[in-house]
Amino acid sequence: MNTLYLKYAVEVERTRSITQAAENLYMAQPNLSKAIKELEDSIGIDIFERTSKGVAPTAQGLEFLRYAKNVLVQIDKIEALGKRENKQAQELCVAIAGSSYIAEGCMGYAAGLDMTQEMDVRFCEMDATEAIHSVAEGNCRLGIIQFDSKYTRYFEDYLQSKGLESEHIWTYAPVVLMHETHPLAAGEEISEAQLTDYAEICGGMETVPYVQAAAQKETGKRQICVRGQADLLTFVSGIPGGYAYSAPVSAKTLQRYGLVQRKVAGQTTQYHALLIYGKGHKFTGQDKEFINKIYNSKNSVAFRE
Repeated sequence: MNTLYLKYAVEVERTRSITQAAENLYMAQPNLSKAIKELEDSIGIDIFERTSKGVAPTAQGLEFLRYAKNVLVQIDKIEALGKRENKQAQELCVAIAGSSYIAEGCMGYAAGLDMTQEMDVRFCEMDATEAIHSVAEGNCRLGIIQFDSKYTRYFEDYLQSKGLESEHIWTYAPVVLMHETHPLAAGEEISEAQLTDYAEICGGMETVPYVQAAAQKETGKRQICVRGQADLLTFVSGIPGGYAYSAPVSAKTLQRYGLVQRKVAGQTTQYHALLIYGKGHKFTGQDKEFINKIYNSKNSVAFRE
């Protein structure tokens, strides 16, 4: 069996589309279809079936894909044995939540790299559930997730079910970001009632394990949703009357976008930020340097008052 075909099958399952999977794998769609057919013939089962929405794994296909993912993780570990231990190897892939303090920690890490040497560093912004999947499947070495504390039990159970461990980074109360010319910018604290006449810029619906999206959605709100922390800050600074809930932001980021941040009066909402990784994960020198930069960045906003 060609182990490369296992990667193809996993990507098809992830995208639920032969066309999209082929694009992500930088190969022609007919070649991918042929590879999947050869894989199915070699093991004697149909891994996928076509549906009105694309392709979906069969019952036997789901079992096969579970084994395939485990095989790919083991292959990565075997290949790692053959690599010379090198704490200076500039390799890192992290799934990150969309917050400016995390982005600044990533930037601090990247700024310390030796730009004259080879590097393979990737910061992939995802919501918490996507990040958990990415780390569990071995696509990212580490992840940083954030979620409303009311969903703590769901995320703890989900992390355990995926064989992941976590480390608490911090717990914070969201602040409100708005342009310095916003009508409410003069106040030290802002009530949620004051915000009802303005449009909220949000980062899109965060998925929660075991909770349907419809159950999370709040009605009667005025929202403009964007994907990406930089986009969110740009929208808040450019849309008259716009505001966003956010983790605390550094002074230099506020200045860069012409924003202010204000506390929410009477707020009880809290968010948890966690570092996640696989059980038995061995932290490299690069892992540790990255984590240190994240904590430094968090401390710079957590203790700013």
